[in-house]
Amino acid sequence: MAWYYREGEAMAIRLRGVARVCCVIGKVVLMAVLVTWVVAASLVWILRDGLAPGMIESAGTQAVAKFLVCWGVPALVLAVPLVGLSAIERRLTPP
Repeated sequence: MAWYYREGEAMAIRLRGVARVCCVIGKVVLMAVLVTWVVAASLVWILRDGLAPGMIESAGTQAVAKFLVCWGVPALVLAVPLVGLSAIERRLTPP
């Protein structure tokens, strides 16, 4: 009976390693998308505000609120799973 327990334990350790690698891959992908989003957001804001043919002038708290809603919410949607994957990866790391 002890042999089966050890075999099952070895399988659990291997699956834990696979899950950890999947978490790391997910974190890398989400981080790349988040960085791309942050860079694109600033460039789009500059183009929309002053370089585009139909430029829109933004000023004051309304501009800040619009920026946070239009660009901050999608960034938050990417950041929350990133934090979750980090927490899962910490639990999967052997002591």
